[in-house]
Amino acid sequence: MRHAWLWLLGLLACGAAQAADMIRLVYQDSDPGTAPYVTRMLITPQFMRIDHGRDGEDFILLDRAARRVYSVSRDTRQILLLKQARVAAVLPHPWRVESRVTPLRPGTQRQEIRVNGKLCATLVVTGKLFPAAVAAQREYLQVLAATQWRTWQNTPVDMRDPCDLALQVTDIPVQFAHGLLLQEQDADGRLRSIQEEGRVPLDPKLFVLPRGYQTLDPAKLLAGAR
Repeated sequence: MRHAWLWLLGLLACGAAQAADMIRLVYQDSDPGTAPYVTRMLITPQFMRIDHGRDGEDFILLDRAARRVYSVSRDTRQILLLKQARVAAVLPHPWRVESRVTPLRPGTQRQEIRVNGKLCATLVVTGKLFPAAVAAQREYLQVLAATQWRTWQNTPVDMRDPCDLALQVTDIPVQFAHGLLLQEQDADGRLRSIQEEGRVPLDPKLFVLPRGYQTLDPAKLLAGAR
């Protein structure tokens, strides 16, 4: 019986240890004409924080349960609040989204995403790592989708890119269907590659919004302007 209790205590200790950590992903990003920069993602069951790898600077916080994104600006002491909203997007005609997957090695695949025949993104993904992080990344884009749809509507017709509409508004899940992103090359020249991945001890203060900041809600501001 004593050994059974020790076994149970060991299981509880392992569960507590797992609950007290967070997923840490570090990507290197580069946009055309700019120097590469770091994007860090910290994921818990409740939140995802996105920043440039420094704890005390600007950051984005996804509240996963509330479906809200907060963008924190230290210089202006402001927080931009974005809430998930229903998107009734009107699709161009024709509209065809294709995903072609090619195995690279066990658990890792190359995925090519096309819209109306145009290559939008080439991804290298793995189904072996951190499905919770994949879910959080998808949830983040889904919260932003309504804002991206308004941006699309306000973009001159001759400057609209169907890749943006598909990957940021109408077909977000397609890029997360096969696992965690390891590498990405977009049609517009943007590159992303993973540099570090793993679990680290949980630091709860990184998921707390600063006090005394002004919160800006674009939806309320637009409603007041009408």
